[in-house]
Amino acid sequence: MALSRHVCFSIRNTGFRAICGATAALLIGAFCGSAIADVPDIGGVPTETDTDIFTSSEGDWAAAVHSYAFVGGDGADVPAGLPVPADGQTLFAYVPDMDDLATASVDQFQVGTPGGFSILVAGHSETILPSPGFEEEDRQNPSGTQVSLPALSVTYLYNGDFSFDAGEFSVLYFLSEGLPGQVPATMRGGASVTDEQEVLGPIPEPSTFAALCVGAMLASRLRPRRNAR
Repeated sequence: MALSRHVCFSIRNTGFRAICGATAALLIGAFCGSAIADVPDIGGVPTETDTDIFTSSEGDWAAAVHSYAFVGGDGADVPAGLPVPADGQTLFAYVPDMDDLATASVDQFQVGTPGGFSILVAGHSETILPSPGFEEEDRQNPSGTQVSLPALSVTYLYNGDFSFDAGEFSVLYFLSEGLPGQVPATMRGGASVTDEQEVLGPIPEPSTFAALCVGAMLASRLRPRRNAR
């Protein structure tokens, strides 16, 4: 029986280590494996960039969303006019770019912050003009910006005369705690048609998760010893 308990514990412990190791590797890769994608220039020097395509299931609109992360600390170089992140903070910027052939409007773009990080400020820029290929007359600023409480998402609204239409673009941003990783984002348009992709957003530090895994493994190692007594 003792041997059976030992074998079962070893299997469980090995599996737990594998799960923690794999998850920690994903989190570390999300931060350390930063990639600079081919995105429009908005100024500053981003730590990481990405581009994702959102499409309507009805085929009546599509939009590319270019996302940028500027990690705070010494030497942080952000686009002119945007807030500068401090240590432990990241500035996230987004350039949604509506397809020229879209026949329906988008009325909402939302970025999730599943880590529950504090959103310090959120808004849009009326002066940054991405390059190349963007024209000032195609700029469409959102009608409003909402931050959920607790801060689980940032929503940019395009209502009424501020609808997001074919060929238009915006420059959006928010400043938050956390490091850059992949988080869920949604874009809604047409007959409440929503598409979800993953964009750059705040995630916990990899070291925080790794510490939790180590603590859990140490605690699990102690359980068989107490049972043996």
